[in-house]
Amino acid sequence: MKKQIITSIACMAVVLNIAAKDEVKTQSHLSWKTIPVAENLYMLIGEGGFTGGNLGLSVGEDGVILIDDAMPSTLNIMNDAIKGITEDDIDFLINTHVHGDHTGNNTTFGEKGAHIVSHKNMRKHLLTKGIATPDGNIPAPKEAIPVISFSDSIDFHLNGHEAHVFHLPHAHTDGDSAVHFTNINAIHMGD
Repeated sequence: MKKQIITSIACMAVVLNIAAKDEVKTQSHLSWKTIPVAENLYMLIGEGGFTGGNLGLSVGEDGVILIDDAMPSTLNIMNDAIKGITEDDIDFLINTHVHGDHTGNNTTFGEKGAHIVSHKNMRKHLLTKGIATPDGNIPAPKEAIPVISFSDSIDFHLNGHEAHVFHLPHAHTDGDSAVHFTNINAIHMGD
């Protein structure tokens, strides 16, 4: 019996080691492709594997707005892509919904002073359920919680764009939002 336990533990260690190496290999192949949408407005598309949802980025003299912030494991490559467009810090971070591939770096951006914006239900979920991890939910740090929330919609008038953020009540979650750049008729949907 003791020999079986030791053998099982050894096999598990080998499997976990292989999985960890595969994860590092996978992460090294990830990147963000930057696509200009309009003046001062960009879409960042993850490539090479799962990075989370596409990101939106509005930059200009009025500040920097980031729409969604991907998985924690992509933070460094995401920052590199953003720094390829602007050296300025994120002023506003809009979360389109609560899932970790859209809120995974809230804590980091919140700690750096970004004002996080979401629908009130998304904020409520982070406060009451926390952040989902492979090991279960953990409490969301204060810095990860949206400081601006809305019921139906909110508008941003920055960088030459009119960004209308609105709630989608019957969508992927009950806190989903989309961002419509009304002056150029472009939309960022999240999931």
